[in-house]
Amino acid sequence: MLTIALASVLSLGDVLAAGSAAPALSVEKFMQGEAVSVFEPGKVYVLEFWATWCGPCIRTMPHLSKLQKDHPELTVIGVAGFERAPDAAAMEQKVREFLDGRGKDVGFRIALDTDGSMAQDWMNAAKRRTIPTSMVVGKDGKVAFVGSPNAELDTAILAALGKDAADPAAKAPGAKEPASKSPGTKPVDGVWKRGDSAKQPSEALEPGTTEEVTSEPTDEKGESTSESTSSSSSTSTVKGVTVTQTVTETVRVEVRNGTKTTTKRRTVTRSDVPKP
Repeated sequence: MLTIALASVLSLGDVLAAGSAAPALSVEKFMQGEAVSVFEPGKVYVLEFWATWCGPCIRTMPHLSKLQKDHPELTVIGVAGFERAPDAAAMEQKVREFLDGRGKDVGFRIALDTDGSMAQDWMNAAKRRTIPTSMVVGKDGKVAFVGSPNAELDTAILAALGKDAADPAAKAPGAKEPASKSPGTKPVDGVWKRGDSAKQPSEALEPGTTEEVTSEPTDEKGESTSESTSSSSSTSTVKGVTVTQTVTETVRVEVRNGTKTTTKRRTVTRSDVPKP
């Protein structure tokens, strides 16, 4: 049984939020990248709470890697503390297997929270019950952002680094320029995504939704449209964090003017499940 104490910087009943003093960094070990033991004054840190079984967490990794690459003065730490494993050794093995297979896609530090102290002092203290969750620690050692790894995170990082978002040189990585309508492109929730050719690699949409559009010649005559949708749900609870995840996949096939266009859209929604 794990015995976990509340962070000393928080009084009982307080909620970790923007403006709070950052709790200690209490990971057991770093699986990837140079180890960090304390938050140094004058530096900005991003903590990303994730798990190897969390699809949305994995889909945010390329964006976090780009943030780390484009802002070398930033320190991004992925905290793996919610693995479905019976003990610390099994947790470490799961993360190691993930990094052995996908490590080349993870361009930031990865740390282990096997005793649950980070989950307690950060996630539970912030009343966060879903992953992925991102938190930014500013130069003053205070929490600057708590939320999902989306555009708001990018804005918070720029602010913490003291960069002007209006300056093109400081533009948040992943922010998209207005796109003109061209063959093979489609708007999704106000965000444009390029098509499938090797010269136009797929780009991640907002966390939770991805779309892939492919076009190819076809011998089918006339015009037709077909669409199919499937959905599945799963619920899991690890160290007090409950995640209900619903995955909806829609495939739409349009045949027109000798061209078949296939649009595959995958949407992941997550919600908290009240504890009994």
